[in-house]
Amino acid sequence: MAREREGEIKMRLIPDNFRNVYFRRLFLSYSVVVIVISCLSGAFIYDKARRVGSDEMRRESRDRLNELKTYIESAYMDRFKSAFIKDMLSSPDSAGSMRHIFYDQYDPNIYQIFRVVNHLKAMVAANPGTESVSLYFANMKFIVDPYTFFKITDTYPDYELLGSIESDPSLLNRWLVRTKSYGAGVTDSLLTYVYTFPNQHDLYMLIDLPVGGMRELLDSQLRSPEEKLIMFDPTHTFVIGSSNVSERELADNADRFGQRSGGGMNTSGASISFVQDAGQPDGWIYASARPPSSVSSPVGALQRQILLVLAGVLIAGLTASYYLTVYTYRPLRYMLHKLKHVQTGMMPVQLRNEFHVIEDIVTGVLHKVNQMKGQLDEKKLLALLHGRLDAGEMPEQLPPDSRFTVVNVRTNEGMAKELLAAFRQLPSSVPYAVVEKHAGEFSLLFYSAEPDGGAGRIRAELERFRIADRERADRFVAGIGSMAETTEDIPKSHEHAAWALRYSFVMERNPIIEYEAVKDRDELPSIHYEPFENALRSGDCDAVLQFIDEFEAVLRREHIALEAVELALLQPMMILSKVMVDMNAREKIFPFTLLFRDFRQSTCRETVVRIREQSVQVARHIQHYLQSRVQHDLIRQIKHYIDTHLHETISLDTLSEMAGLSTPYLSKQFKDILHVSFIDYLTNARMERARELLHTSDLSVTAISAQVGYSNLQYFSSRFKAKFGVTPSQYRSASNRKHVLSADAGE
Repeated sequence: MAREREGEIKMRLIPDNFRNVYFRRLFLSYSVVVIVISCLSGAFIYDKARRVGSDEMRRESRDRLNELKTYIESAYMDRFKSAFIKDMLSSPDSAGSMRHIFYDQYDPNIYQIFRVVNHLKAMVAANPGTESVSLYFANMKFIVDPYTFFKITDTYPDYELLGSIESDPSLLNRWLVRTKSYGAGVTDSLLTYVYTFPNQHDLYMLIDLPVGGMRELLDSQLRSPEEKLIMFDPTHTFVIGSSNVSERELADNADRFGQRSGGGMNTSGASISFVQDAGQPDGWIYASARPPSSVSSPVGALQRQILLVLAGVLIAGLTASYYLTVYTYRPLRYMLHKLKHVQTGMMPVQLRNEFHVIEDIVTGVLHKVNQMKGQLDEKKLLALLHGRLDAGEMPEQLPPDSRFTVVNVRTNEGMAKELLAAFRQLPSSVPYAVVEKHAGEFSLLFYSAEPDGGAGRIRAELERFRIADRERADRFVAGIGSMAETTEDIPKSHEHAAWALRYSFVMERNPIIEYEAVKDRDELPSIHYEPFENALRSGDCDAVLQFIDEFEAVLRREHIALEAVELALLQPMMILSKVMVDMNAREKIFPFTLLFRDFRQSTCRETVVRIREQSVQVARHIQHYLQSRVQHDLIRQIKHYIDTHLHETISLDTLSEMAGLSTPYLSKQFKDILHVSFIDYLTNARMERARELLHTSDLSVTAISAQVGYSNLQYFSSRFKAKFGVTPSQYRSASNRKHVLSADAGE
């Protein structure tokens, strides 16, 4: 009773479920999936069985045709070869007799010749369908056939064929198609097989077979009345088939098998296979045509069994779909019931379609997931640029088979988002990903499958943006890194882009800088800062301005490395600080704010302007301070006298007499005002003058030594080397070399 009641409940459950439209849709969805999978699987298995059957038929046909080929080209010919070798060439005496008869003299041995003729005639009689078997002795130009023997001349009808056999070894041991004339305009096509004998290279056997004879030979190899056999010559101009092949079928198949080798195909309901020796592409092609019904194969029965099995699987799948629908629909209703109480604001007013409710919830979740995925991808890109991302964590938007180029863009603080939004509005021919670093800088990761990574087009895109939006474009600079062949090289490209962007400090007129254009900069400027320090300490504003102008001109040279420029800018900053600190140690001249002013600006030009302003300000302070002292003018005059009389013998005693001061007092005042001793100043002035003459004049080292007040050349050289680290001659050689290199670079 309990089982009967359970059965009644289940019977009532089925109609109730199917009354619900969503249950029916869910069941229909599962059923469609089952039907599609069953049909696709059945089609695949059925097609696989059909292919196996077709392959089996082609394999059987190829084996069949290989047997036919072996018979036509080997087994059938062996009858003639074996018979002649056995009867006529089986012993050395027989072979020698043959050569003696035809190559030496044959009149006394005429009976031997008739013996050969009778043997050939017997071979023709023993093989019906054979027209003739002939022997050709090439050295004697002598031919023997079943009827006669004679010496050939150029009027012999087959003279050209025999000449081709001797000159072209490829014509041997194969069937040749030729036309034979019987006189009175009567011709016929013959198939001739040319055979050579072992150790008898000048002896040829020619076996002639008429077209009808070859057709009878093919008929003898037929295995069933439905089978058709066809032969094609290498040029596909001669076709012959078995007796059950019509002339129209021969003509239709002549073009079909041109240029094919091995295999088969089905056309017009017949299974057609062909075979050709792969080692002899110019060999004969053998083909067979059989109706599929004539090929015995268990594939048909297997296919019927497959259909029955698939029908059973389909019924079982539909049954499983129903029970799966029942067990999945109940949790669905329960989930919607819970969602109704938890997310009342998200639930629609009318619950007629549960799937729409789920779709809305899933869409919201997917939107949130996409937002999080975008944030994660951006973090991954930032980690990738800095080389902190593993190979298995690459962002999905980067194609693995592309080349990559990083571009770093810097703009005014707080304008990165505005500039990036304007850039995104322009269509780009090179795809890219964006990495926002901070409010004033972002990176663009371009990727392309082109060999150069689209380098030319990337620069064109940036230039196009500058032209299209000049208001924003004038406030940004970009550094283009090197091309990265793989994602592992992207951090290196980012490093190069950052390095190129740094060069905007010295290349302010070029807002788009490529790493390739600056990577080879390696020149180091040669700048002497002692004149600048001396000019500052003496308060000489003109000398300070002259040094700053020359200093700026040196830094603007093209091939100077960025590090060298930055290091060179530090030197005058340090000298300014040193001079101010020294002066303040004696008397508080400079204000506290001036000592700690930041000289570094956004560009090299602006930094030099700041250094110039600061230097002039310091020089004027010192000048004003020194002018308040009586000795300043005197020391300045003495300094001028020293600078203009370096070629003379200058001593502190001489200068003391000129100034009317004692030697110790003048020495002290000189050092107090110029912060350098008299001897050191004189030596430095002479060395600087000598360096200038070595660089700008053609005077000899001896003459320059005299010009700066040194009568002893050896002493002058030792002082010069102590100052500059090289001898005067070495300095001039190095200076000339650098001048030549600079001239070549300018050309």
